[in-house]
Amino acid sequence: MTFLRRFFTGNSPSTASEAPPQRPDPNVIVTVIGAGSSMNGVMTVQGGARLDGSFEGSLVVNGTLVIGPTARIICEEIRAQNALVYGTVKGNLIAERVEIKSTGKIFGNLLTDSLATEEGGYVRGEVTLSTPASIEDNYELDEFVTDFDESITEDDAPPDDEPSDPTRT
Repeated sequence: MTFLRRFFTGNSPSTASEAPPQRPDPNVIVTVIGAGSSMNGVMTVQGGARLDGSFEGSLVVNGTLVIGPTARIICEEIRAQNALVYGTVKGNLIAERVEIKSTGKIFGNLLTDSLATEEGGYVRGEVTLSTPASIEDNYELDEFVTDFDESITEDDAPPDDEPSDPTRT
C-alpha cells in the first residue's frame, strides 16, 4: 500500500536508506524499436539498444547497438560503443567496435577501432581504423560527416544471391 501511495502521489521516502541510481550496463539492451515500427528524431540511449524497425534522425548509444536484420536506419551520423549490424544502415557510423554480419549493409563511412565482417556483409564507403583516443583527438569529425554521400542508395548494393566480392566464386 505504501508503494502505491508513493507511486500515485509522487511522494518518496527518505533517500538516506536508498542506494544512488546506477548507470545502466552498456551491454544490456534497454531500448528496443521493434520490427514494423518507425521513428524519426533524436535518440540518445544510456545502455544498449536494439533496432529492428525503421529509424531516421540522430542516434547516440552509450552502449551496444544492435541493428537487427529487418532494420532500416538513416542517420547522418550514428555513434555507439559497439555496433552489430544485421540490417541496413545509410549514414556514417562511429564506434569502438563494429561487427557487420552476413546480412548487414552499410552505405556510409566507418570510423572504428576494431572491425569484423562476415562473408556477405557489405560496406560502401570509407573505413578508417583508429584508436579510440585518436578518434576524438586527431580526426576531424566534421570532415568525416560531410563526406556522407546522399546519393548512395540500396540499389548500389550487390544482390543478396551474389557474392559481395567479385573475386570470390
